[in-house]
Amino acid sequence: MKTCRICRRELSLSSFYRDKKAADGYRSVCKECWCKRQREYRRLHPDRVAETNRRYAQSEHGRTVRYQCERRRRQTARFKRYQRRWARTPAGRAAGRERSRRHEKTGKGRAARSRVKARRRSSLAHVVSTLTHTEWQQILEQFGNRCAYCFCPFTKDNPPTQDHAIPVSHGGHHIRQNVVPACRACNSRKKDRLWLPLSWMVATSRRTS
Repeated sequence: MKTCRICRRELSLSSFYRDKKAADGYRSVCKECWCKRQREYRRLHPDRVAETNRRYAQSEHGRTVRYQCERRRRQTARFKRYQRRWARTPAGRAAGRERSRRHEKTGKGRAARSRVKARRRSSLAHVVSTLTHTEWQQILEQFGNRCAYCFCPFTKDNPPTQDHAIPVSHGGHHIRQNVVPACRACNSRKKDRLWLPLSWMVATSRRTS
């Protein structure tokens, strides 16, 4: 038990903050009185508090604590859900493309790009490639000049790209029956997954009929 110096109440030691400089290891003011005094000080001297916080944030310990807090926040499920939602917005997609461009200019980025190209060349070595420009134009007409996944119309700013419905890495070929038009965002998001759109199956049945 200990008596608070301000309110003169006798409280348990758990009601006091620890203080290494004190003889008994606890402050002489209870937690409730200490918080009241701190709130009053911040109300009377906002400039001093702001300057103290600024100096601490610029110190080495303050930067370390801020980095650790930010790292813990990024590992929470709530932040990951927010990050996924933001990545689907136009601003998030633009930021992702900018990060990719910056990464490709670094040494690690160039090495990763070279590995991807090497794997792509080795995969295409055993792929049947018979798609012609005329067939590609017919595919665009069959899909109404729209993306096979998100159905957005193709424009000058959103040109069509050739995507393999069955990826080359999964045994697909570069032929008319396996190529669908896709916007750049859907083509990048699909990657090498087996992601068959309903419109592709309908168009394939029309081609074979």
